[in-house]
Amino acid sequence: MFLSPKAEGTGMRFAITVSGNGEEQQLNAPELATGVWKHVAVTLSGTTGIMYVDGIEAARNTNMPLKPGSLGLTHWNYIGKSQFDDPYLNGAVDELIIYNRALTAQEIWGLASASSTLTAHDAGVQAYAEGAD
Repeated sequence: MFLSPKAEGTGMRFAITVSGNGEEQQLNAPELATGVWKHVAVTLSGTTGIMYVDGIEAARNTNMPLKPGSLGLTHWNYIGKSQFDDPYLNGAVDELIIYNRALTAQEIWGLASASSTLTAHDAGVQAYAEGAD
C-alpha cells in the first residue's frame, strides 16, 4: 500500500495490493501543486475508493475491495513514495490519521477546510501521527 506524489511520471497515486504491482487497485489523480500545503485523503468503503485533494474528489475507483486490513502484517506501506523507482515526496507530512471507517465527503471537506468539529473519538481513530508544524 502506498501514496506516491508522482507515480510512473504522471500524477499522484494511491495503490493497494496483496498480489504485486500487476494486481494493484489504484486511485490516480493529477500531480499536486508545489510550494503550498495540500490536504490529501483516501477513503475505502465497500468496493469504492475515493481520493480527495483539499476536500474535493480527485479520483474514484469502484473496483477496490481491498482494505488495509486485507494486507495482514507488512513492511511495505509508504506515504510519499511508492514501492518502485517513482520520485519521493519533496515536502513534509503534517498528519497521518487512520480511521476505522470511511469518512463522508462532508467530513473530508471539514478536515480540509479546518472547520471540522469531528473528534478522534467520534470518527473512530485507529492511528494518529503528527509531523511538521
